Amino acid sequence: MQLSGGRLKTFSNRLFRSGFVWPFSRGEAVSLPLVSFFVAYTGPFGTFSLGFGHRLAYWSLVVVISALMANVFARVAHRIAGPGRHLRQDLVLVVLMTTFFTPVLTELTTSFLTVKIASFSEMFVFAQFVAILSLGVATARRVLPKFVLGLNLGKSPENDGPHPDAEPAPKVAPESDPELPSQPRLMRRLPPDFTGPILRLTVQDHFVDVIAPEDEHRLRMRFADAVDEMDPVEGVYTHRSHWVARDAIKGDERDGARVLLRLTNGDLVPVSRTYRPELEKSGLL
Repeated sequence: MQLSGGRLKTFSNRLFRSGFVWPFSRGEAVSLPLVSFFVAYTGPFGTFSLGFGHRLAYWSLVVVISALMANVFARVAHRIAGPGRHLRQDLVLVVLMTTFFTPVLTELTTSFLTVKIASFSEMFVFAQFVAILSLGVATARRVLPKFVLGLNLGKSPENDGPHPDAEPAPKVAPESDPELPSQPRLMRRLPPDFTGPILRLTVQDHFVDVIAPEDEHRLRMRFADAVDEMDPVEGVYTHRSHWVARDAIKGDERDGARVLLRLTNGDLVPVSRTYRPELEKSGLL
């Protein structure tokens, strides 16, 4: 059975609404095969003795399974450690990956390399590799987005374009209609125990971080869709990756040429040169 473009889009929308979530972002879906091919081509950790086909199968399984488990354990770590406690979340993630992925890695290794891992010391070597790599990946996922954000803030005005998932121009939500529900539609996507109100939204890759005074949750969705579902809450874009509820703005701070909005919970949100004139016109700066 073949699906036309319109039917395929309708099918994907129904699948998404039914609760199905594709386990990888678009960037991961592109990078994982490339990483698998590169590692298979170089053949580290003694796997070069295998033929290329066997190496590719082995490393593809290792990369994909580890990525799947990491995505699951990242959500579990967020639940266990609590919102905003990034260091604790990363440590929990490393412990979970080391505990549960190490047996998977040893099983794949014994199957493909036909070696026996009989002693605890041999298993411990595998656990060390898993722990070190998990810690490195977790650290990179925290540091790289901030590094990229700093580069974006330092760009010239003509290069400071909107985020691909953001609206093309600064947008202030219309005044609330008394007949509309007081809670934004985005709350329906959040866990029942999520404590609002929502203060701001921040996008990283294809994830949107929803931040409240005492809570935080990550959703896999388009940034523009998340902002649309904040209706009827009045808010503004401050940067191509940031949207802030207007009632959450307490003031602004200057750090040299940088301008930051200070929120009621103490967060500082960057203001890019693209959105600064509109914020000044609205009296928020």
